[in-house]
Amino acid sequence: MFDSNSLQRALHHVIDRHPTAEPFLLRLAERLAKRGTLIGRFKLGDRLSPDVLEAFSALFPNTALVQNPDGSVYLHLDRIGICPEESEIWIDTFCSVMNVERINQHEASAQANRDAALKLDRCRLLYPEMMPIWDSIQTNSAQDQTELLRLADAVQFLTLDHDPLGFAELGARFFENSKALKRNPSLVRRLEEWLLILRDDEITDESRRKVWVDYGVVENATAIKVTLFGPIVYWKNGERFDWIARLHELGETATLSWDNLHGIESFELPANMEVITCENETPFTSLIREGVEGVIVYTAGYPNSAVKKVYRLLPDLMTAFKHWGDTDLDGLRIADMLHRIHPLQLWRCSLRDIQSHRQQLLPLTSSKRSRAAAFLADHPDFPFSEELSYVIENGWLEQEVWQHS
Repeated sequence: MFDSNSLQRALHHVIDRHPTAEPFLLRLAERLAKRGTLIGRFKLGDRLSPDVLEAFSALFPNTALVQNPDGSVYLHLDRIGICPEESEIWIDTFCSVMNVERINQHEASAQANRDAALKLDRCRLLYPEMMPIWDSIQTNSAQDQTELLRLADAVQFLTLDHDPLGFAELGARFFENSKALKRNPSLVRRLEEWLLILRDDEITDESRRKVWVDYGVVENATAIKVTLFGPIVYWKNGERFDWIARLHELGETATLSWDNLHGIESFELPANMEVITCENETPFTSLIREGVEGVIVYTAGYPNSAVKKVYRLLPDLMTAFKHWGDTDLDGLRIADMLHRIHPLQLWRCSLRDIQSHRQQLLPLTSSKRSRAAAFLADHPDFPFSEELSYVIENGWLEQEVWQHS
């Protein structure tokens, strides 16, 4: 049975006989006062003097003290030999002798939660468009207000139109150091997660890698590309360029990287021309083989900065803007992203098309169905809600089905 009087006498004896040990014992008391548990280990110091080691040996069992080959000495708190029921009295006694006031853990935790909630409320007021991000953060987790706001500034910038930039420039612009993202992988991971949360995408290793290109963060701007097909002539720096149209005459696609797109002033197209955006590569090439008329743009999944740049350059007075993609949640959200730039209609993937291919629909996994249902509940104004509702109940239509029907 633990005797607090014995611990008091032992501590006073050690301090009287080994005064050089007192600073180490004071640090230990501060740790105990803050954490309130005899769990884990505590580093007492490096290459301690024999006098200090003797003091510790008089207080703690040999099994609790570990001296490593490099001279570091650790105290394993859970080996002191105090049962959990008596640990509170032991800590109280230790802190009392060392004249260190214990922290009320319950109140400290409650205050930390209040502080975290207040920080998130400020973020909600400053960045209401990022509500899915704020809702995803646990209010009982420690948050640095400055870091939250810097992350929010960076995400806001990346979701708007901007020229491609590298990680060094992004770090310098929003985290005061060009090496900030390189030195702090956790910042990179949080930015990846926030961007994916904001567009309600699954957080996977593949989506983490791809999200940077989607939002224009690359070390080489030529890595951001768009492939298209159509009789497009463009004006840049007052000069007319018709090479895309000439490739179109030969039945060939054109690929533009960001350095090609940078500085383009306008697109010039024949009258009565339609635009078709296509999510996947094989259906994109099939449209060209079929001789489908119009401008055809390959989005390569979620549209990156180059795809969106081309889409914005297309004149508003086109005959129609159409999109052909998968009808799962990701496919319909891709359509929505483009729809916000130029209102479009679903083509080969509308509700009527899905219903006419009911026998070929693919079932959603339980996780994808739950994700789609949650998205629909959170976005009642989603422009393709009829299609998504049908898909949740009946399954989704893959683009490639059209090639075999």
